Amino acid sequence: FSYKDIDFVWGSVEGSVSAMYGGRISPEAELSHEDVSWLYDNNIGVKIPLSTVYFDEEQYTQTKKLLSEYHRKGNAIIVSTEVLAKRIREDFPLYKIELSAVKDIYNQKKLDSIDRSLFDTIVFPMCANNDLEFLKSVADKDQIRLFSNVECSYSCPNKVCYTSISKINKDGQHEDMKCSWYTYNLPRTFSRSDVDMSLFSNKNDSTAWEKLVF
Repeated sequence: FSYKDIDFVWGSVEGSVSAMYGGRISPEAELSHEDVSWLYDNNIGVKIPLSTVYFDEEQYTQTKKLLSEYHRKGNAIIVSTEVLAKRIREDFPLYKIELSAVKDIYNQKKLDSIDRSLFDTIVFPMCANNDLEFLKSVADKDQIRLFSNVECSYSCPNKVCYTSISKINKDGQHEDMKCSWYTYNLPRTFSRSDVDMSLFSNKNDSTAWEKLVF
């Protein structure tokens, strides 16, 4: 593996705060200007996660400063709404546009419900990775990216956190983030239903992750 195999690095960027960040609570910039310069020098693009589940005209207008600063061929924006994809296509055509796993496209019906022409890439949620029949049946596989991580998404029955995080970033209020497990006690139902996710409720338990064998 070489960093030259990387096409994008994603994260919040220095210089512009946006209420349209999604996926996780928007922190201070994860990518500094120095980071971005190094990425550009090595032919790696920046992928900015504007994957809020909400679209707000005022906030989009405020986000145009950020979009203008990083508007160049080779960069990308992650979105979870078609309306934002359309606006970026019209206003900032150099960006690649990726549909986030936040959209939760895990079967053909959901895939058929979106306008695929709006997106350069579409990211399926982790639960779709086990549905081999669905994956085999998808037309234009080059448009699809599979999502993977080592956290709770794989077995989450209801990703209420995405809406909760979008609301926190949108309103700027530090309310408690909602979670299907911690807030609503919903059981883990997908591929790792054998795992007791309560192991991870104690952040001081350094052995918890060791008990989960991937």
